[in-house]
Order: sequence, then structure tokens, then C-alpha cells
Amino acid sequence: MQKYCMLFRKSVNMKKKKAISYLLKFKIVKEMTYLGVKIALRRLVASYFQNLVEKALNKLNVLGNRFISLEGRIVLVKSAFLSLCILLLMHLLVPMGILNDFDRLCRFFIWHKQDGNQGLHYVAWEVLSK
Repeated sequence: MQKYCMLFRKSVNMKKKKAISYLLKFKIVKEMTYLGVKIALRRLVASYFQNLVEKALNKLNVLGNRFISLEGRIVLVKSAFLSLCILLLMHLLVPMGILNDFDRLCRFFIWHKQDGNQGLHYVAWEVLSK
């Protein structure tokens, strides 16, 4: 596995690509994975992000919400879960459906109790997600 790789736009001609990759000893690729996120110079479809949604869901399931207070759940969602969303948005155009999935998972983790019942909403979600 090569440690360094480069993405080039289609407008860069092959001669320049090869010269740059030869000088810098980089491999030319069309897409790559960085921190578990696929990066490409094209619009990625929702299926590329499903593994990230599943990882985030597994993380929330491992943490559980049995013995965590509402404040603790809010801190967990903001620090661990929403930071992943911010990382994605900084580097990629994420489909709106994936962002809605993340939003739904966060709300479910915060408001639902262990027995499956819905807890009281003391604060609006818009206030929490600022």
C-alpha cells in the first residue's frame, strides 16, 4: 500500500500528471480514502457514506444511554458524533439524505430512553444542534 497519492482534475493533461507524480513520488489515483471517508473529484452518492452512518450508529450503541444523563448524551452527541459530520462537510459534498440520517440518529440517541419510550423534549433540537 502506498502512503502518498494525488488526485488530479480532468483538465490536467497526462504528461503533467506523470511529471508531477514522478518528481514527488506520489501515486496518481481517481479516488482515495482518508480517515474512513472516500474522497474523489466527483459528487459521491449516498451509498459511499452508509458505512460511516453505520459506524456512528455502532458507536452510539456501544456507548449506550442506560446510565448517561441527558446532559451527558448531549455532550457525547456534540463531541463524538457531530464532529464526524463537520469533518465530512469540510471535505466533501455530502448528500442531504445522509445529513438527515445523522440528524435523526442524534435526536434518537438524545431523546429516546432505553426501554424504547420517547423522553420529554425539554429543549428544542434547533437549540441543541447550534
